[in-house]
Amino acid sequence: STAAHTGKYSLEFNMPLGRSVHDGFVGTQRAYFDGRDYEPLPKVMNLTSTGQDPAHLTDIQPGDSIRISVWVKASGLYPDSAAKYPTTWAVGITPQFFTKMGNNAGWGGTGSDYQFTFPNVTSFDWTQYHIDTKVPSDTATKGLGVRLHVYSTFVGKVYFDDLTVTKISVATAVELNKLLPSSFKVYQNYPNPFNPSTTISYALPKASPVKVVIYNITGAKVKTLVNKEQTAGMHLITWNGENNNGVMVSSGTYFYRISAGLNVQVRKMIFLK
Repeated sequence: STAAHTGKYSLEFNMPLGRSVHDGFVGTQRAYFDGRDYEPLPKVMNLTSTGQDPAHLTDIQPGDSIRISVWVKASGLYPDSAAKYPTTWAVGITPQFFTKMGNNAGWGGTGSDYQFTFPNVTSFDWTQYHIDTKVPSDTATKGLGVRLHVYSTFVGKVYFDDLTVTKISVATAVELNKLLPSSFKVYQNYPNPFNPSTTISYALPKASPVKVVIYNITGAKVKTLVNKEQTAGMHLITWNGENNNGVMVSSGTYFYRISAGLNVQVRKMIFLK
């Protein structure tokens, strides 16, 4: 990158006016909670957690409340884009928590998208943005992934740098309740159409028994993704196109049905090979 908040490197997205509309562009960093290396990564961004690279997290545990911060700089912003319409000209961050980590083992990720609302200007210098969230209490939670992204019709150049992950106090964690969804909602999967995998997200206003089930166009059950009690908040689950027997499904139209207590919503998606 040609700009950095500290050091020499940052993550840069350059999205010119008139480009083809795309679902999104994402930069991802993953880390285990036990200090193990996830994978060797190129030095594209300064990444720290209380003085440590997030690829070597050692101070985060299931049930902890955490703050994820990142410094952002932008230029060439289209008037009113990410300031007036953050849901379509969005820049944001997605924390994902994993019960499995590895391309062969799968990921088992859950999390949610948070969108940053930029000032109503065409450019701004380095500014720190943050979100507060809670690590799932499930002791099987092994690691954290942070996705920094632009998507939809965003126009401009944006830089991300100095990503940090830190614990926050119990008093601060109480503020998280203000972020809870007000109603049950199921969002369109992303990407769609998709190959090889897609992410399904949904909002729970209160803790509920949740089922997420994939059906084919004939109504036959293909895959059960979730069947357990889940906490209030935003949740994400990834489907890799396999059925309950571990066999890749054929191309075509599929439906995902999400039930939470008495609430049920169904959405359509398309799998391409």
